[in-house]
Amino acid sequence: MFTIENDKPIGLKEFLTCVKSNVSNNNFVMASRDKNIKFINKLGFNNNDIKLIILKLLPLHAMNKTAEKDDSGYPGFIYKFNLPFKVYKIYIKIRYCPPNKVVCISFHESEY
Repeated sequence: MFTIENDKPIGLKEFLTCVKSNVSNNNFVMASRDKNIKFINKLGFNNNDIKLIILKLLPLHAMNKTAEKDDSGYPGFIYKFNLPFKVYKIYIKIRYCPPNKVVCISFHESEY
């Protein structure tokens, strides 16, 4: 397992706890990707709606059970999720860079 102190991946439960704490405190950024924007607009979501969805994430929604490093070279670690929502399955990819930076990289209809 990674630990926060030495920039090594943390476990899924700890990741979700840290992410949810930061999202609740508005330490959260949504990546402006075309795919994200189109899906968010399709659902009529705003930033608060996205935050509420992220706060609903549970370990059972995780696609990867261990943290991944970001292959683009950004610091922090990533987990990917598939969350059922109404008639959709939402693919959510989140990077957490301790202690207080959360980036939602992907938020769109799942292709998986």
